[in-house]
Amino acid sequence: MESVNPQRPLLLGAFLVFLLVTMVWILLGARDRWSQAQGYEMEMIAQSLVDGHGFSFNVEDRWLFRPREGLHEYAPTAWQEPVYPLLIGAAFRFLGARGRLAIVVGQVVFLVLTSVTLYFLGRLAFTRWTGVLAGSLLVLLPSAQEAALNYLSNAMLSGLMISIAACLALRALREPSVPRGVLLGAVLGFSALTHAATLALVPAACLLLVVSSRPFRPLLGKTALATLLTAVAVVSPWAVRNWAQFGRLVPVRTGLGFNTYLGNPILAETFLPRVEACPGGGPPWRARDAVEAIVQSRSRPERMALFDRAVSCVERLAVPGYGEMNEAERDGVYLRAGLRFVLLEPASSSRLACAKAVAFFYSGWTRSLRLIALLAAAGCLITLPRAAPRILVAFTVAFAASYVVGLPCFYRYRYPVEPLLLLLACHAPVTAGMGGARWFRRWVERPAP
Repeated sequence: MESVNPQRPLLLGAFLVFLLVTMVWILLGARDRWSQAQGYEMEMIAQSLVDGHGFSFNVEDRWLFRPREGLHEYAPTAWQEPVYPLLIGAAFRFLGARGRLAIVVGQVVFLVLTSVTLYFLGRLAFTRWTGVLAGSLLVLLPSAQEAALNYLSNAMLSGLMISIAACLALRALREPSVPRGVLLGAVLGFSALTHAATLALVPAACLLLVVSSRPFRPLLGKTALATLLTAVAVVSPWAVRNWAQFGRLVPVRTGLGFNTYLGNPILAETFLPRVEACPGGGPPWRARDAVEAIVQSRSRPERMALFDRAVSCVERLAVPGYGEMNEAERDGVYLRAGLRFVLLEPASSSRLACAKAVAFFYSGWTRSLRLIALLAAAGCLITLPRAAPRILVAFTVAFAASYVVGLPCFYRYRYPVEPLLLLLACHAPVTAGMGGARWFRRWVERPAP
């Protein structure tokens, strides 16, 4: 045991040098690209903050409403999580045009820091070699680099926060304490304010802390309770702001209703002839099956046609007072319409949910991303009985749940759990390689006949 200890700082040092060189290489390649990075709705809200209109949309741009051209009015919104628009707005406010460059550089730094976190997470869950391999592959992954360079998106920061949360959850499981629970809850709460899908990780972490020990230890229960209460405390100020603006409970953001409606009746009618989201018009395009419909929706023209169909269908419902409803109230109308379809068409909804789960992890992505998903599944099968891999799997499944309900359109929706997938994917080959190395060593050192 003592003989291998000196190798650990050497391995970590070499890994950090590799990451530093790779980061410089990525940034050099971004010299002519950063000005084209787009933030879409987050950038719109950030610009509204810079212009002094608060966390809002121009009425020409806001979701769930028909555009009102020629007006220079702003309406409060919760269509995006608060952290990243505030970060983009601060960069624009203090750095001007160079603020976009600062965000892109920051996202590359988040990517590299996530790789560093994977080293420690791999050492906690599996071996340090698994962490090194997963961290190295993450920073070299073309899809991850594209996400960091092409978009002003919360994906990179969210991936870092989820990786840190997984490390803290493993620590809390092995050495439970109330302070560890508070720290885990604070990270998960901040993660939820960065990416709403992370909110599902809070109950997942608490449940795992409670059920992963036999016999049950009261200290684990206290740790789980501290995690839950701290996460709620971190999210609460933003939820209170949303209540004051909309008169509805919106913990992080609106859009759940719209995505539920979009990803169920609207998507279902594109490949199920007997399904009609609303009378008249019909689907904007057709697909052969659920998976093809999901992959086809990743193309902008097809996706925008689905958006228009969803808005038109809800307007045809003629809900009393719909014209005077605010953003959160309208989102509630979409949610009720989507859930009504799920309850009336359980078979179609289940079929669609399975297809969306497959699409989130596998269908329509590049070969490298599909390979990662397959190897991660293999890693799950060989490690699931252990508590540490269960945390990685639970976090990944909990995060993906919102996209199984909605519609997994973009890679930046999947990226936040890519680090966990890579760690699970690397475990199988690293385990096989280390086993083969031990066998070869024994074979070489066998006594001569």
